[in-house]
Amino acid sequence: MKFIIDDFILNLREKAHRILIPSFVFILLTTFFSCNNILDTNKENSSKLSYTGESYILEGRLAPKDETKLSEEARIAYPLITESEIADENNYRYKIYLDGVLLENVSVEANVFSLTLHEGNNTVKVEAEKKEISGTPGDPAYSEQWNLILKSQKTITIAAGSPRVLSAQFDLTKIQDNGTYGKVKLKMDLPSEITYVTATLIGTELKSKWQDALGLTGSTVVKACEIDGTTAYFPAKDDETQMPSGSYKVQFNFYDNSTTKTILYSRDETVEVYQNLLTDKWHEIMTTGSSSPVNNSSNDFSLTTQLIKEFNDSTVYVSSSGSDTGSGTYYGKFRTLQKAVDAVVAKNNVDQKEYNIYLCSNISGETIDLSESNKKLKLNISSDSDTQRTIAGKSNASVPLIKIVGKDKTNSVISFNNIKLTGHTNSSKTYLGGAAYVNNATLTFTNCNISSNYAVKGAGVYCDTGAALIADSGTSISSNTASRGSASDNKGGGIYAAGDVTVKCSMSSNTTSGGEGGAIYVSSDTNAKLKFEGAAEVSGEKTSMTNDVYLSDGKKIIPGSTLSKSTVAYITPQAPAKNLQVLDSDSAKFTTSFEVDSFSISGNKLVLANKVTNIYVTPATTCDQPSGPTTSYSAWKHYNSTSTYQKNNPFKTLDDALRFITWQGENEDYTITITGTLKGAQKIANSTTSGYPITLTKGTNIKTLTLTGSDANATLDNEKVSNRTTLAVDTSVPVIITTLKIKGGKNSDSSTGKGGGIYISSSSTVSLAGGAQVTDNLAYYGGGVYNEGTLYIYGSAAVGDTGDGDATQSSGNFANLQGGGIYSTGNLYLGYDSTGQANGLTYGVKRNYAPYGGGVYFNGSGKDFKFNTGVINYNYATYGGGGVYLYAAQKLELTGTATINYNKTKGEGGSCGAGIYVGDVSVDMKDSSQISHNSNVDQGGGVYVSCTSPRQFVMSGGAVASNTATKGGAVFINSTLHESFALSGSASVLSYGTKGSNDIYTNGASVKIDSGDFVPAGDTKAIWITPNVYNNEKLVIDNPDDNVIGKTYKYFNVTKASTSSAYPEWAVGSNGKLFQACVVTGSGMNLTDGSSYNLVASSSCSSTSLDNFLFNLCCYVEGETAPPTLGSNTTLDLSRVSLEKFTTYHYSEVQIAQPIKKVILPADTPSDFFENSYIHYYFSGVQEFEIAGSSNTISIYDNAVYNKNKTKLLCYPGAKNGFSLYSGASEIGAYACYATKGLTSVVIPNSVSSVGEYAFSRVLSMTSIQFSNTMTVIPKCCCFMSYNLKTVKLSSSITKISESAFFRAIINNSDFSLPGSLEEIGMNAFQNGFAYNSTLTVSIPTSVTKFGYGAFTGIPAAVTINMQNKSGWKKSSAEDGTYTSVSSSDLTSDNLKSTSSLGGYWLKKN
Repeated sequence: MKFIIDDFILNLREKAHRILIPSFVFILLTTFFSCNNILDTNKENSSKLSYTGESYILEGRLAPKDETKLSEEARIAYPLITESEIADENNYRYKIYLDGVLLENVSVEANVFSLTLHEGNNTVKVEAEKKEISGTPGDPAYSEQWNLILKSQKTITIAAGSPRVLSAQFDLTKIQDNGTYGKVKLKMDLPSEITYVTATLIGTELKSKWQDALGLTGSTVVKACEIDGTTAYFPAKDDETQMPSGSYKVQFNFYDNSTTKTILYSRDETVEVYQNLLTDKWHEIMTTGSSSPVNNSSNDFSLTTQLIKEFNDSTVYVSSSGSDTGSGTYYGKFRTLQKAVDAVVAKNNVDQKEYNIYLCSNISGETIDLSESNKKLKLNISSDSDTQRTIAGKSNASVPLIKIVGKDKTNSVISFNNIKLTGHTNSSKTYLGGAAYVNNATLTFTNCNISSNYAVKGAGVYCDTGAALIADSGTSISSNTASRGSASDNKGGGIYAAGDVTVKCSMSSNTTSGGEGGAIYVSSDTNAKLKFEGAAEVSGEKTSMTNDVYLSDGKKIIPGSTLSKSTVAYITPQAPAKNLQVLDSDSAKFTTSFEVDSFSISGNKLVLANKVTNIYVTPATTCDQPSGPTTSYSAWKHYNSTSTYQKNNPFKTLDDALRFITWQGENEDYTITITGTLKGAQKIANSTTSGYPITLTKGTNIKTLTLTGSDANATLDNEKVSNRTTLAVDTSVPVIITTLKIKGGKNSDSSTGKGGGIYISSSSTVSLAGGAQVTDNLAYYGGGVYNEGTLYIYGSAAVGDTGDGDATQSSGNFANLQGGGIYSTGNLYLGYDSTGQANGLTYGVKRNYAPYGGGVYFNGSGKDFKFNTGVINYNYATYGGGGVYLYAAQKLELTGTATINYNKTKGEGGSCGAGIYVGDVSVDMKDSSQISHNSNVDQGGGVYVSCTSPRQFVMSGGAVASNTATKGGAVFINSTLHESFALSGSASVLSYGTKGSNDIYTNGASVKIDSGDFVPAGDTKAIWITPNVYNNEKLVIDNPDDNVIGKTYKYFNVTKASTSSAYPEWAVGSNGKLFQACVVTGSGMNLTDGSSYNLVASSSCSSTSLDNFLFNLCCYVEGETAPPTLGSNTTLDLSRVSLEKFTTYHYSEVQIAQPIKKVILPADTPSDFFENSYIHYYFSGVQEFEIAGSSNTISIYDNAVYNKNKTKLLCYPGAKNGFSLYSGASEIGAYACYATKGLTSVVIPNSVSSVGEYAFSRVLSMTSIQFSNTMTVIPKCCCFMSYNLKTVKLSSSITKISESAFFRAIINNSDFSLPGSLEEIGMNAFQNGFAYNSTLTVSIPTSVTKFGYGAFTGIPAAVTINMQNKSGWKKSSAEDGTYTSVSSSDLTSDNLKSTSSLGGYWLKKN
């Protein structure tokens, strides 16, 4: 029975016309049962609506739904809302929302409203509210409240081209949302013989709400109705009881009185409770031929004497104190249930009536056979009171306690109400079922208890193929056991379902004795169905097979839509497998049983309970191991039950772990963790072994496989069994190996011996990551690893020994021929992970041994070899490639901090490439990669290049350093190609000029300079080349563009042709060819007096070393040995040196102007290089300057050095006669003409406005100088110590003569005067100056306001200093000290010339 609610349907009709309104206007026209504007005008949301485009109009009408047209039978108690009631605008109102906004100003006309919609989705919600009044008007407690009672919502989509006038239907429904409340007050009119009425809740779904509302406690669900005369009220007469919303199924029992409780009438009703409504009406859709106390016109309930009589005519009573010879009436009860059943079946009108049998006491000791296949039968067997009556069975029977065989499921309907069937044992294998057997009938149990029964099949109930079983609300089926047969026969402890079974109740603790289906067994019969509804709960366990639901092959559970329990049942499919459908539709309320706990249920199918991606292998485990075929569930059950089960029950073999992955079939990343030592040869590969296949398919059942150890002791060990690789990998699945030692491989056969530790097939990708170590293995090729596929090594992985020290045949790995550590024909990536991203490698390939390729032998045509971080070191090769032997490859890339170091070769018949042997293979070396400290007794300590293709080894970065060999400590180029070894960027091949010590040996070839931006890294940028022969014009560096060579040749030096030479005799010219020279590498040189030299400063010569060399060449202390005087054709080539301003102070007494014909300056000479006195001493005998290449800092004009745009003179040739300047020069730089030897008379042109400090200092040949009329300042020490300067002409623009400007200048020109523009005379400006016999009078113009300390001290006595204005002067012993007044009488010439008088002070005028 159920209730179909009163719906108010909003029918929206099309109109034939269109209503056009502005886009910002919103109109709602509504008619509601011919009432005017009853809509609330309150605005719930302040946001406004705005629409664009044309309008779409929605129309409709409200009408109550006609319940008489319902197709299903229903008895209900419900709230009735009539049309006249809801039309009352004073007590009912509507709210209409569009897109969440409450609409205002709505008018109603003729039951029709119009609503303007917009394009897109329109969410329309309609709510009906009822006014609740508390108190009376005028009373202070009076209040009004509007309560929501009906609602409906629909989304209407308007698209382009939709009709402009639309219709839609809204069903306004009463509300039973969780958390809402309604009220109940039901009245029942009674005949005088009824004085006691109870309402009993059927089912448990709403038990707590029922009890809370009615004040019931414990397990009580019976509420006594209030009786007032001949009227019963539920729950009470004067109160409208508030109850949670919901549908309550209730049995109303009518008794003679509350003492004897003789049941005279009974009726089941559904009490519907809705939000904010009062349930006070009755309604029934009648079953044909039956009578009812409900009047559908008045919605009243009136029980009559006639209805009681009809009820009693179809009622039989049974009591253990009765007699089977009685009439079966209440006063003549039968003793046995069998007698009562027989009496019902024997009645003539049995086809027309519904019969009731009431048990008035517990009965026992009988079995009941209700077999009637010819007649219709509708029979209810119930307790006569609220107390549950018991039918106790027999302890050793051969039939079920209750046997029911009817006509068919429709015509034979039997129900048990509030009855307990218990304690029956049926040992028969023919007559099945313990408490009940049913066939060709519908059997329903409501509020019943079926417990502690035994049978081979269906210990609780056996539902045969023609039957329907309903275990309804409030029933409990528990502690029944399928037994008494063999284990394979015992099925269905609670229910055996061969027919149609619906469970709405609880089932617990049912079991089988070794069989299947502790709670329910669903057979393979065609008619077998199982459905769960409502409060169904089959309480299984995940630790045993108790109370599970067994599904024969092909069977599925039907989940009902009203299931309320979080877990309804534990399911055991006959043949569990992934994606097996076990539910007819999706539900999250079912799970699997202990037997099938490797699976769970997702949607309607089995999925793995846990995707076990961490798999454990412990060779020493004592746990049970999988048994059975790979594809069989029985071999793997429980392994997926929890995330830890497999860890606690590890496999013994790697094969079992791989078979488990195959069985699991999940496309995941897997990890196999090994504990201890797994001995023997292992393989990761597919296997077709019959019944036990291993199938690993990338992207289908596996993504990646990680093989790891549980700790640092985990090992794969072949124990040196011959002709076996410790681990063979032959799979398309990427394999990652971590924290695992792989050792003991022995595969030394000359034809098949590929890989001692690991073999990697051409289709495989393997990553050796943190903690992986391949060591102590032996093979003919690839002692550690033979790679045909792709190999990544990163983290703390190592191939070989992780220690340092020279390799031996017993350290690391050993190859009989090639590749001690690794032999690779496939891709090899060191310092990269499998994503191709650089990933730090702390170890690498260490301490391996082989005749060729001690560390790595690479023979992969077209394959990549990339090395980013980590080391290849301490490996040993007898003949070639101590670290790496490159035979064939796409390219070797050395990037990041890749390091090849401390490798050795030492062959008796010659050995090549201790670090790396390069065949016809391209190598790119860049970043901070390094080839260092490798040693070879023959050719190529760092690199041996032997190729026939250009640009094979290209260094754009990194360093080849500290390598040694007899020939080519750094690089041995064994090729006639002039491009086989190339340098660019910041590549560094650092050496110190000794053959075999990190030099580049060119065996007939040259070094290619790739680009003009090549600048070796490091402070010392010298690269030393050892040619196979020393000849003029021999090409040793090359580039088609001469400018490139011109920019880079300076970094290259040539080792001594003979070790007995005092210095290198050969240099590399700007054309890249050899020429003879005297190469300066430091401060010491053995030069011959009078000889001319081509002095070439090596790029290895530091700024300090060059300074020391030039000092020793040009200066000495008197009394010591003077340096040789060079020949007049000597040149000094500084183009290879990175010049810096000399800052070291040298003490000397004698300077030699060495006759250097030409000085060649580097193009990057800084302009401040010349702002130093010593460089001008060194260049005092130079005739001309030249720049090597194009410069951005300096330029040359008339053999003198200027800044880039020739506006400033930087250095005047020391031996150049006469003084001339570039016409555009405006400045003479500091020290520009310092210590020159060829200047006599200097006229500074008026284009020059500035002269730097010391510009004409120590120019001993200079006798006169005239300053330009654009200068304002004579700089510090301008003519300092120019002893022979006699004539000085100052222009009228001079305002300041700086410190020591004319110190010791013997000025004696008669026209010398200080200009009237002069304001300041600096400290010691004229100290010790003027000719000793001069009688000049120097007048101090009135414009002068400041004297420096000692400005005129030490000058001859005959020279007069005349102060033209003596007033207002002050003195101080410090320039920034306190000044005191000076008397004008003290400002005499003698006082100004004396340091003990005013000459010893600073003077300034106010």
